[in-house]
Amino acid sequence: RPADQNTTLALYGMHCSSCAGVIEKQLKKVPGVSRANVNFAAEKALVTITPGVTPTNDLLAAVKKAGYRAELIQGEQ
Repeated sequence: RPADQNTTLALYGMHCSSCAGVIEKQLKKVPGVSRANVNFAAEKALVTITPGVTPTNDLLAAVKKAGYRAELIQGEQ
């Protein structure tokens, strides 16, 4: 089994910390996500996924389903 990897998403549209909770809950429903941590202040989500099981598009779709927008952060920005 491949080692889990961390993926960082930039989040848009959050207004309060409960927004962060809603996004976190949706991300944790995605198959292959072992951990999701949304930082409201930084407007970012750190998601631990199983490579090959969790396509990035599934993460973005989960955020969209929660009513927000996200994009993948490439490298360290």
